[in-house]
Amino acid sequence: MTNWEEKRAELEREVLEAKQKVMRYERTLRPFRDITDSEYRQAKKRMIEAASEISQGDYEVNKPADPLADMSLEQLKKLYEKEKAAYVGDGKTWGDEGFVARPTGDARELTKLMRIQTKIQALEAAEGVGE
Repeated sequence: MTNWEEKRAELEREVLEAKQKVMRYERTLRPFRDITDSEYRQAKKRMIEAASEISQGDYEVNKPADPLADMSLEQLKKLYEKEKAAYVGDGKTWGDEGFVARPTGDARELTKLMRIQTKIQALEAAEGVGE
């Protein structure tokens, strides 16, 4: 088992224990309770915290890999030009300064272009520092 699976199993046990304590408190009439109010509040809080930790851990483990991480600067520039051409398309119209490109794509495509451009700038800056 991996480290996360062990941690997740431990957190699930904590959630179940806290849930049992909360249910036992809520099902028992006040004069017959063997769990104090502070223990109940602490169990409820711990149940929420552990469930949140499980959710965050699952997200981190299953987070999709960045497809741009392994690309070289040249590959990124080619991809940027290709995506930019697909985004702008032939949406050129006549304006005061001659032909003006008007974007025809949607916000997701623009966001993808900006991510590629940011990655290119970061690699260029890293190469500039390394020289």
